Amino acid sequence: MSAITIGSDEYIDYVPFADLPAGQVLVIGENVTYCEQPMKLGVKGALRVSGRVEMNADTPALTAGQAVYWDVANSRLTATPSTHKKAGFVEIDKPVNATRARIMLHPNM
Repeated sequence: MSAITIGSDEYIDYVPFADLPAGQVLVIGENVTYCEQPMKLGVKGALRVSGRVEMNADTPALTAGQAVYWDVANSRLTATPSTHKKAGFVEIDKPVNATRARIMLHPNM
C-alpha cells in the first residue's frame, strides 16, 4: 500500500501559540485558515483550510467566481491582491456595503 487516508482534506492539525477564539482567521505560510472551535494555547486542534465559509469582507461589491485575498491588517477579505494571501473565490455575489462574503476557502499549493 503506497498511501492511506489520515484525515479530512478540509482541516490541518495545529498547536496554537496563544488561545484562539472560534472564527479566528490565521495565515500560515501562503494559506488562509480559521478555527471553527476555540483553541487553547499548546493544545492540538484543527484549522479549516478549505470549504464554504462566510468571512468579514471589504465594502465594495464582489462577484461570484472572483478571487479574494485576506487582509490581515484589517481582518477582512479584499479583492486587492497586493501583499495579501489568496483565500479562495466568492461563492455568491456580495452587494456593495455588505460586510460579509460567502467564499470557497481554498488552500494555496
